[in-house]
Amino acid sequence: MNITMNLFTILSPALVFATGGFFLALLLLIFTFIFGKRIRGLWHIALADILISVALVGLVVTGTQHEQIGFMFLYPLLITGVAFIGIGYGLFFHETFSKGLWLYISGLLSFLLEMLFASVSIPVTVHRVLLSWIVAVQFSVNGIIIMQAGLWVKKRNKVTLALNQTLLAHFIGFISIIVGGVYVLRGLGFLFPFKLFTLFSHSYTGLLFAMTVAGILFSFGILILSAIKLQEELTSRELKLTQEQYDLLVRTIIDTVPQAIILKDRQSTYIFANSYFAMLHNKGPEDLIGLTDADLYPPELAQKYRSDDREVMESGLSRSFIEEHVQGGERTWVETIKTPVRDASGTVTGVLVMFIDITGRIRAQEALKESEEKYRELNEQLEKRVEERSRGLREAKRDLDLFFEVTLDYLCIINMNGYFQKVSRSWVNDTGWPEHELVGVSILQFLPEEDREKAIEAAKLLLSGVPLKDFHIRFKRADGSWMILALSAVGVPDRNLVIAAAHDITQQLEIEERLRQARFDAEQASKAKSQFIATMSHELRTPLNAVLGYSSLLQPFIQDERGLRYLKSIGTAGRSLLAIINDILDLTKAESGRIELVPMPFEIRLLAGELLDIFRFNAEEKGLLVQIQITESVPKTIMLDQNRLRQILVNLMGNAIKFTDAGSVTLFIDAKPEVSQSNNAGSPNRVHLSIEVTDTGIGISEEFRAHLFDPFSQQDFKIARKYGGTGLGLAISKRLLDLMGGTIRCESPEQGGTRFRIDIPQVPASGSDVQYYITFGQGFEEKVESLQGLVPVIQHEDASLTLLIVGVSVERRTWLRELLQEKHINVYEASLETAQTYPIQQVNGIVFDFPALKQQVEACRELIKKWVQIYKTPLLLIIHAKGSRTDRENLLSILSIGGLDYLQEPIDPEELWLRLMNQIELKSSRTRIAAVNRALTETTSRLQQLSVQVDKLVSVDELTGLANRKTLWRWLVQELGKCKTQNLSLAVMLGDIDHLKRINDMYGQLLGDQAVIECAHRFSRALDQNVLLGRWSGEEFLAILPGDPEKSPEDHLAFAVEQAEGIRNQIVGEPLIIGRERIQLSISIGICVVVCDGPEPDEALASAMLRTLEDALYRAKTRGRNHVEALKFIHQNEPPVPPTEGSSHQ
Repeated sequence: MNITMNLFTILSPALVFATGGFFLALLLLIFTFIFGKRIRGLWHIALADILISVALVGLVVTGTQHEQIGFMFLYPLLITGVAFIGIGYGLFFHETFSKGLWLYISGLLSFLLEMLFASVSIPVTVHRVLLSWIVAVQFSVNGIIIMQAGLWVKKRNKVTLALNQTLLAHFIGFISIIVGGVYVLRGLGFLFPFKLFTLFSHSYTGLLFAMTVAGILFSFGILILSAIKLQEELTSRELKLTQEQYDLLVRTIIDTVPQAIILKDRQSTYIFANSYFAMLHNKGPEDLIGLTDADLYPPELAQKYRSDDREVMESGLSRSFIEEHVQGGERTWVETIKTPVRDASGTVTGVLVMFIDITGRIRAQEALKESEEKYRELNEQLEKRVEERSRGLREAKRDLDLFFEVTLDYLCIINMNGYFQKVSRSWVNDTGWPEHELVGVSILQFLPEEDREKAIEAAKLLLSGVPLKDFHIRFKRADGSWMILALSAVGVPDRNLVIAAAHDITQQLEIEERLRQARFDAEQASKAKSQFIATMSHELRTPLNAVLGYSSLLQPFIQDERGLRYLKSIGTAGRSLLAIINDILDLTKAESGRIELVPMPFEIRLLAGELLDIFRFNAEEKGLLVQIQITESVPKTIMLDQNRLRQILVNLMGNAIKFTDAGSVTLFIDAKPEVSQSNNAGSPNRVHLSIEVTDTGIGISEEFRAHLFDPFSQQDFKIARKYGGTGLGLAISKRLLDLMGGTIRCESPEQGGTRFRIDIPQVPASGSDVQYYITFGQGFEEKVESLQGLVPVIQHEDASLTLLIVGVSVERRTWLRELLQEKHINVYEASLETAQTYPIQQVNGIVFDFPALKQQVEACRELIKKWVQIYKTPLLLIIHAKGSRTDRENLLSILSIGGLDYLQEPIDPEELWLRLMNQIELKSSRTRIAAVNRALTETTSRLQQLSVQVDKLVSVDELTGLANRKTLWRWLVQELGKCKTQNLSLAVMLGDIDHLKRINDMYGQLLGDQAVIECAHRFSRALDQNVLLGRWSGEEFLAILPGDPEKSPEDHLAFAVEQAEGIRNQIVGEPLIIGRERIQLSISIGICVVVCDGPEPDEALASAMLRTLEDALYRAKTRGRNHVEALKFIHQNEPPVPPTEGSSHQ
């Protein structure tokens, strides 16, 4: 028994030591799996436990039995205390500070108490009871603390690992409480002799029971911890997969945001950079790892960034910076945010940098600031304007009140309901109503019932914005009478007001009504008179036709001289009577508006030839010199009523020859091109036709000139008795010109003579001709003979001619044939039916007696069209004296064919012959004119070639071969026009060679010219090829720099200054060698840049530009010469900008 007891006593420390080591190893293994590297301190605890256990074994071996028994009870307590120290250490670093601290302190206290009881000598029973109860309290308290820590972990973390940690904490805490209960029973067993208590109080039994329970519980703990470890591994894999997805998502977000993100370590080395930052530096994110700011930025900028990083890491606070950069001439702003990065212990390990482009925000702020400044200025201006406007309104109101008091018109302001708001003093004075009975009263109360509806409609129009002019209404006076007002008004819709002005037109309307009735009566009388005169004129002209015709036919058969004289007197009197009747008839038609013009194309030079033939005899009889002048600008063919123009010119030239006893009569015709009033590109050319008839006759007094164009007016009774006439010719000419859209005026100098001038605008024309000049009178035969090829005038009868007379009436055909046979020509007759098959090619001309029946007109039209247009046969129409409107329409349809002439009854045989011969000669002259035209075309082509050569010669400066002043002016105007069209700027420079005149004075003109030529060469070498260069004057050269759409006005100015400096260097850089002399030249240059955006003409703008250019050159010279001076811009209605310092060299 003693041996066994001693053996147990000796081996019990070793057994306790082995058991404690085993449990401790299990704890270390479990906590290592759970907490990994984070509880490396448990190995230190294990080492301390081994050392303490060795020391205690030594004490047990060397101590007394009492001490050995005490230490046997101490070992489990010691092991438990050390274990709780480890648990507290782990929880302290792993989960919570407060719970781990309590466990740690509890383990230390248990260890110290056990050491204290082991070293103090007290009774064994007391020692055992106290030690058991202390251990029991320790286990229970520590179990509760551990379970509370588990609950805290569960509440903080919702994942599976937190739940396993909670179960483990509850399990260990439950063990601690059970072991504490065992030690409570053990202490009671030492005091009370109950079997249950004594079972646990026995040294070996209690110890073995505690060790057995602890072993079993720790075995279950190993199984549970193994399951927890497996669950943690699965959870760790899931968390690892989730973490990779999370990292990928975070990296994607970082690379997607439009911000640069950089992570630097404490040495400012890049350890991370997102894609945006890498893109800014044209690198990949991996290429930036390991670089520093010095590798990407200039040294001074990199040093600044390094200093900012150091400041953020030392202060531990985030900072933001706004930096301004200039790239490509454009300013940008970047906002940079730097934040310190810390590890788990809170130590700053680097800096996180983020920056974003805030240029848009900065510019928006600047724009807002500028807008606020403009708003403030605008507000100040508005306040001033409001004050000025208020003052103006007060003055305007005062003026308006004064105006309402003094005006003679009826002024008023009416509101939208028709009530007077304000009336002038005239309303009160003229209507008899007091002002208080007008203001505030509706205007409708003063109007008759029938005018009120009309007034309401007018008010609606006014309030809709439509003004009212000359609106007539009746207004009731205070005495009950009515006055008629002519009212004009405008509406003010935004104020619902109408402002009106009226005046009384009652008497005016009464006078107008009387005048209207008188005019109506006069018109009716005039129409009756005109109808009577027209009827009588037609009735008189019909017998006169027979009188003139047969008196002419009887003359060859009368041999008696007296009878022949009587017949000639009958013819002369008949023609005079016919002229008077024609004039009266034309005047009547003109007054009644029944004259209808028949515009036809004709050659005005041929008309001049007819006038020559008509007045040749009278001019020669009086010994007058008659001149017909037609300028080369008069077109070949014009479109007018030829007969009416002939009638006008016959009147004017007839009067000129009649009232001129000696001297000359001149007909002058000129034309100037005009722009067509119709915008149709295909419309014919238009000319302004001017005709002057000048004579050296008796003249016209100034008093009579005012009545010159009145019907039946004559200058003097004596003159009328001497020269005769009815006084209708000029009146008819004036009315005919009015119908043509022309004018006629008369000038008569005091020294005698008269000049009539006719102007007809917008005359359609085509072709051109040579200058046309005819003189007859003195030396007539020689002049006409020299102009045979140009003037289509018949001078003798031609028996070889064959004429055809076509008509419905046999009697009329016979009468016409007898008239023409007097000219000894071949005359044939044909009816309408036989004429259709007649060989027209064998006749030289046709006299067509135009029918009056409508059904025959269309057949005649087709027949005439074939003769004129196909066979080109000359044709003369004979028109009956009495014709209706239908007859005139039929005539117009025939004349529209063209290429023919007409003669109206009564027929003068000489006029019939002249008209017919003109038509025949016109056909033959066309062939000659065509040949002349071909020759003219060839001559014109040659002249154009010569003109080009002449223009080239006159556009070049003879000395330098550059463009001369005239060409430079034309170029400048053309370039300004182009720049205005394209909205460009234009630069011009003017250079003056300093002291060049002194070379002429010192060395002579020849060497001076050589100097000018050398300077011109240097100018050309210094300028770009597209610059237009020329010699402006003796020593001045002008260069035009055309507009460039890629250059702004400022760039154009800089380019011009650069070109000017090049010129100055060419002139100054190399001396001019004259003989043996080396002369240093210098040049002063003025520059002007114009912005072509004004409406002024190109020539005006060019003149203004040259004045500014000369001003710039003057400024350059006054600064000491050898300078370049530039004026920046010229705007519309603005003076030039004062010259800048520019480029100046001495």
